[in-house]
Amino acid sequence: KYASVVTDIDCVFYFEKMTFKYANAGHDFPLQYCTTSKAIAELPSTGTLLGIFAESDYESKTINIEHGDKIIFYSDGLIDFFEAKENCNDGYKYLIDFFKLRQDKTADEIIKEISDLVENNPTAIKDDITASVVAIE
Repeated sequence: KYASVVTDIDCVFYFEKMTFKYANAGHDFPLQYCTTSKAIAELPSTGTLLGIFAESDYESKTINIEHGDKIIFYSDGLIDFFEAKENCNDGYKYLIDFFKLRQDKTADEIIKEISDLVENNPTAIKDDITASVVAIE
Protein backbone atom coordinates (compact mmCIF):
# COMPACT_ATOMS: atom_id res chain seq x y z
CA LYS A 1 0.00 0.00 0.00
CA TYR A 2 1.35 3.42 -0.99
CA ALA A 3 0.62 6.63 0.85
CA SER A 4 -0.48 9.63 -1.16
CA VAL A 5 1.33 12.83 -0.35
CA VAL A 6 1.27 16.16 -2.11
CA THR A 7 2.54 19.65 -1.59
CA ASP A 8 0.32 22.69 -1.82
CA ILE A 9 0.55 26.42 -1.61
CA ASP A 10 -2.48 28.66 -1.36
CA CYS A 11 -2.21 32.41 -1.50
CA VAL A 12 -4.19 35.60 -1.75
CA PHE A 13 -2.92 39.00 -2.80
CA TYR A 14 -4.57 41.95 -1.03
CA PHE A 15 -3.55 44.81 -3.28
CA GLU A 16 -5.58 47.40 -1.39
CA LYS A 17 -3.46 46.60 1.71
CA MET A 18 -0.34 45.67 -0.28
CA THR A 19 -0.05 42.33 1.50
CA PHE A 20 0.26 38.72 0.43
CA LYS A 21 -1.14 35.93 2.60
CA TYR A 22 -0.09 32.32 2.04
CA ALA A 23 -0.11 28.85 3.54
CA ASN A 24 2.51 26.40 2.33
CA ALA A 25 2.14 22.67 2.91
CA GLY A 26 5.62 21.37 2.15
CA HIS A 27 5.96 23.03 -1.26
CA ASP A 28 9.23 24.54 -2.47
CA PHE A 29 9.72 27.99 -0.98
CA PRO A 30 8.44 30.80 -3.21
CA LEU A 31 10.99 33.58 -3.62
CA GLN A 32 10.15 37.27 -3.27
CA TYR A 33 12.31 39.93 -4.86
CA CYS A 34 11.95 43.02 -2.64
CA THR A 35 12.30 46.21 -4.66
CA THR A 36 13.28 48.37 -1.70
CA SER A 37 16.09 46.18 -0.37
CA LYS A 38 16.99 44.63 -3.76
CA ALA A 39 17.17 41.31 -1.92
CA ILE A 40 15.57 37.91 -2.35
CA ALA A 41 13.49 36.61 0.55
CA GLU A 42 12.36 33.00 0.77
CA LEU A 43 8.81 32.39 1.93
CA PRO A 44 9.15 29.27 4.09
CA SER A 45 6.75 26.41 4.49
CA THR A 46 4.03 26.82 7.10
CA GLY A 47 3.21 23.11 7.46
CA THR A 48 4.11 19.57 6.43
CA LEU A 49 3.28 17.75 3.22
CA LEU A 50 -0.39 16.88 2.85
CA GLY A 51 -1.10 13.20 3.56
CA ILE A 52 1.85 12.45 5.84
CA PHE A 53 0.04 12.77 9.17
CA ALA A 54 -3.61 12.19 9.98
CA GLU A 55 -3.69 15.43 11.93
CA SER A 56 -1.56 18.37 10.86
CA ASP A 57 -1.71 22.05 11.60
CA TYR A 58 -1.16 24.61 8.89
CA GLU A 59 -0.55 28.27 9.56
CA SER A 60 -0.80 31.20 7.22
CA LYS A 61 1.69 34.03 6.98
CA THR A 62 1.17 37.54 5.73
CA ILE A 63 3.97 39.56 4.18
CA ASN A 64 4.11 43.09 2.87
CA ILE A 65 4.53 43.64 -0.84
CA GLU A 66 5.53 46.76 -2.75
CA HIS A 67 5.17 48.00 -6.29
CA GLY A 68 8.01 46.47 -8.28
CA ASP A 69 8.27 43.29 -6.17
CA LYS A 70 8.19 39.93 -7.91
CA ILE A 71 7.35 36.51 -6.50
CA ILE A 72 8.29 33.26 -8.22
CA PHE A 73 6.45 30.01 -7.54
CA TYR A 74 8.00 26.81 -8.89
CA SER A 75 8.06 23.05 -8.55
CA ASP A 76 11.06 20.98 -7.48
CA GLY A 77 11.50 19.92 -11.09
CA LEU A 78 12.90 23.39 -11.85
CA ILE A 79 15.54 22.95 -9.13
CA ASP A 80 16.42 19.50 -10.53
CA PHE A 81 16.59 20.97 -14.05
CA PHE A 82 19.07 23.70 -13.02
CA GLU A 83 21.22 21.15 -11.18
CA ALA A 84 21.42 18.96 -14.28
CA LYS A 85 21.78 21.82 -16.79
CA GLU A 86 24.42 23.74 -14.85
CA ASN A 87 26.06 20.64 -13.35
CA CYS A 88 25.74 22.13 -9.87
CA ASN A 89 24.86 20.65 -6.50
CA ASP A 90 22.48 23.41 -5.43
CA GLY A 91 19.82 24.25 -7.99
CA TYR A 92 17.99 26.30 -5.35
CA LYS A 93 20.94 28.70 -4.99
CA TYR A 94 21.19 28.82 -8.78
CA LEU A 95 17.48 29.74 -9.01
CA ILE A 96 17.94 32.53 -6.45
CA ASP A 97 20.80 34.02 -8.50
CA PHE A 98 18.91 33.48 -11.77
CA PHE A 99 15.82 35.25 -10.40
CA LYS A 100 17.74 38.15 -8.85
CA LEU A 101 19.68 38.82 -12.07
CA ARG A 102 16.45 39.18 -14.06
CA GLN A 103 14.62 41.82 -12.03
CA ASP A 104 14.77 44.28 -14.90
CA LYS A 105 12.65 41.82 -16.94
CA THR A 106 8.88 41.43 -16.88
CA ALA A 107 7.25 38.37 -15.33
CA ASP A 108 6.41 37.12 -18.83
CA GLU A 109 10.03 37.53 -19.98
CA ILE A 110 11.34 35.56 -16.99
CA ILE A 111 8.91 32.71 -17.62
CA LYS A 112 9.69 32.73 -21.36
CA GLU A 113 13.41 32.48 -20.62
CA ILE A 114 12.84 29.52 -18.28
CA SER A 115 10.55 27.89 -20.86
CA ASP A 116 13.12 28.38 -23.63
CA LEU A 117 15.89 26.90 -21.46
CA VAL A 118 13.78 23.82 -20.71
CA GLU A 119 12.51 23.34 -24.28
CA ASN A 120 15.97 23.74 -25.83
CA ASN A 121 17.72 21.47 -23.34
CA PRO A 122 19.04 18.30 -25.02
CA THR A 123 19.06 16.32 -21.76
CA ALA A 124 15.99 14.32 -20.79
CA ILE A 125 13.93 16.00 -18.07
CA LYS A 126 13.09 13.63 -15.23
CA ASP A 127 10.41 15.59 -13.38
CA ASP A 128 7.61 17.99 -14.15
CA ILE A 129 8.58 21.66 -14.21
CA THR A 130 6.16 24.37 -13.22
CA ALA A 131 6.94 28.04 -12.70
CA SER A 132 4.95 31.24 -12.34
CA VAL A 133 6.10 34.78 -11.66
CA VAL A 134 3.82 37.46 -10.23
CA ALA A 135 4.91 41.08 -10.66
CA ILE A 136 3.43 43.65 -8.30
CA GLU A 137 2.71 46.75 -10.38
